[in-house]
Amino acid sequence: MSTLTEIQKMLSKFTLNGSFETNRKTTLKTIPSELDNYGVYFFTEKDNDDEKIVYIGKSGTMNQNGEFGKQTLRKRIMKGKKKKEWLSKNNYKVYWYVTSENKCSKCSENIPAVVECSLLKKYYELNKGKLPKYNNAF
Repeated sequence: MSTLTEIQKMLSKFTLNGSFETNRKTTLKTIPSELDNYGVYFFTEKDNDDEKIVYIGKSGTMNQNGEFGKQTLRKRIMKGKKKKEWLSKNNYKVYWYVTSENKCSKCSENIPAVVECSLLKKYYELNKGKLPKYNNAF
């Protein structure tokens, strides 16, 4: 089974999810409104006929009071110099999964950081001790 398939299998319990392909017209307005929630996402790129995960990320850092910060999936995916560069290219696909909706700020088992950690761990195990190409640290 491929790494992508394994990661998607891990995320199958999150029913609010989707994907979109990037291009030069990708903006905050062009990505789905469901991304105004908290969760995890990953970028893939085509490698011949294979789709490889190149970055795994999360939105929704939990504050000390148990509330999420302001970084929804929409803002997190679109923020940062490197991500803007990725989004302007045609060869990336972004998969996203809502793990905690806006109204559910105290859902302990689905905290985005915990889910992201388990995805990075699985990727690391399946890829002989390596992280995705654009994840610098874990």
